[in-house]
Amino acid sequence: MIQSLLFAISLIIYFVVTDLLFIPLKMIPNYNLFLLLLFSLIYFILTYKAVAGASPVKRLIYGAFGGLILWSLIGELCPSFMGHQASLLKPISTVNIKQPSAAVYLAILLLTLTITYFAGAIKDGLAMILMVFGSTWGFELYLGNYSTRVPSEILPNIAYPLGALCSIIFLLAIFLAVKSTSPARKTFWGYWIYWGLITALTSFLILPHPMPMGF
Repeated sequence: MIQSLLFAISLIIYFVVTDLLFIPLKMIPNYNLFLLLLFSLIYFILTYKAVAGASPVKRLIYGAFGGLILWSLIGELCPSFMGHQASLLKPISTVNIKQPSAAVYLAILLLTLTITYFAGAIKDGLAMILMVFGSTWGFELYLGNYSTRVPSEILPNIAYPLGALCSIIFLLAIFLAVKSTSPARKTFWGYWIYWGLITALTSFLILPHPMPMGF
């Protein structure tokens, strides 16, 4: 259980640090180009470790952080480029997977991941990368279209039930982590402890109110 909580806490620390890091760096010219190169290097290293590692626990840990890095690359950094129309980087800035239509591609990703995982056609570490990326993508897709499409007076009617559901996921993940005897399973449920807690807190504290632009 301690292993699961430590893993969840480390993911929360990553979540907070990267959020705080992106704010001051936006004041630096071409900050996103530097981070694109840095995060790309880190992502390829984590992917290699997630696939080639000998320990199932380490493969899942590398996979979880690899999924979060992948989201930072595709979901946060790519849309932030403001290059010239003729720039080679211009196509990168058009990648925005937070549009409502992207939900179709998310569903395809999750369906394909489920089929390949249960068919034994994908490594557990790589599956973790895609699962973490997909679950982060789903929540960010929801956040990115929340306040702009829902009347402010009914925001709490959606946010509080969502928070309650995520609280159940959080508690269930803790229960399953306690009951699991495999270190790899404890690590796996540690991710859902993190996800349930972060999403529940966001749902109770932020989503009931109209969110500021660019949140």
